[in-house]
Amino acid sequence: MTVSNSVRRLFRVPDDEPNVLVAQARALSRQVPILHTILSLDAMGVAYTHYGVAPDGLTILPLAVLLSVCAGRVLIWSRTNHHAIGPEEALRRLRGTNRLAAILGSGFAI
Repeated sequence: MTVSNSVRRLFRVPDDEPNVLVAQARALSRQVPILHTILSLDAMGVAYTHYGVAPDGLTILPLAVLLSVCAGRVLIWSRTNHHAIGPEEALRRLRGTNRLAAILGSGFAI
């Protein structure tokens, strides 16, 4: 088995247990807003410490983009708390979260 296949299997969202999918999405709907808020505060702290030292294009602009994405994710996941979702919606959200995790993780690391 190649490394890429191992990584894919690790992050794969299995769709054979609909009740588990819904439970995972429900649990994430409570955790993701808190996690994005903490991540945003951390990013603001890093930008603050580099403000005036690094160019604004490396502090303010990336921070604004990443905070906007995080705010959107907080709103989307917060809405999930207030209504029941089906297995198809849960699967779509979980897979989307996996994809976005790689993108956001890279963005915050850069």
